[in-house]
Amino acid sequence: MSLTYTRDIPDPPSSPSVDVPNMKVNTNSIDDIWRKDHFSFSSATAGLHNRVQLVEIGTALPAGLANVGSGTLFTKVTANPFEGNLYFYRIGAGAAIQMTGPGSPLAAGNGYTFLPGGFLMQWGTVPAGIVVGNNPISFNITFPNNVYNIMISTINGAANIVLTINPAGSTTSGFVVVSNVGTPPVGVAWTAIGN
Repeated sequence: MSLTYTRDIPDPPSSPSVDVPNMKVNTNSIDDIWRKDHFSFSSATAGLHNRVQLVEIGTALPAGLANVGSGTLFTKVTANPFEGNLYFYRIGAGAAIQMTGPGSPLAAGNGYTFLPGGFLMQWGTVPAGIVVGNNPISFNITFPNNVYNIMISTINGAANIVLTINPAGSTTSGFVVVSNVGTPPVGVAWTAIGN
């Protein structure tokens, strides 16, 4: 949307009748600008936001962020995958905190979500009889960089069944569970955090 606005109108040397056309354009442009992200002047909810649109600024931080003296919310294009994400620049932090991650979160029994700071949290379950020695459990999506922590527990497990994670089998795409009884007759619930 392109808007027209003429600065310095009215212009005192000009006759008001000369400036009226530009004044009307300026006045209409104010309402057009307002209606982009707010309810219009004629609405019962006038002045409230109906959305906030942020222009993706590329992969660099916006110029002058360190000197603005206030927190700034903006979108920035991430390099991998190449898409816009929401960031917050906190006063004094010296860096932007990533608030969203690539793609859309999946709210399901085997799902994932993105946490502030660019973290990815995933969870899921595996039915009884699936987890065997070196057969990996796949994450719902591959972690782009690192896996920091994987937590597992048995589902309806007996007290004598012990499950552990084989560190040698853990990658950004999955992990391996080892049981003290071979193929455990229990399901496994897992949660993993990484970035």
